[in-house]
Amino acid sequence: MLGVLGAVSGILLSFGLAAFVNMLKIPLTVPGASTVLLIHIELSLDSFRTATGLILVTSVVAAGIPATRASRIPIVDALKHNI
Repeated sequence: MLGVLGAVSGILLSFGLAAFVNMLKIPLTVPGASTVLLIHIELSLDSFRTATGLILVTSVVAAGIPATRASRIPIVDALKHNI
């Protein structure tokens, strides 16, 4: 659940940050060039799909490792040692 929440909030934050940077129209001067370029961020749907997939896989693995370890401990021992 936290992985989904993190993915959604990250996507919304990145859209907001990209819109803010695009609104500022930050000039970029390249050494040796005669023109000034404006920084513009374009977000693609494929990059969001990839990032969301990686976040979800990472969160499942991060939750699965402790859950697998905890499932190997007998319930009585876990309650006795307050694990």
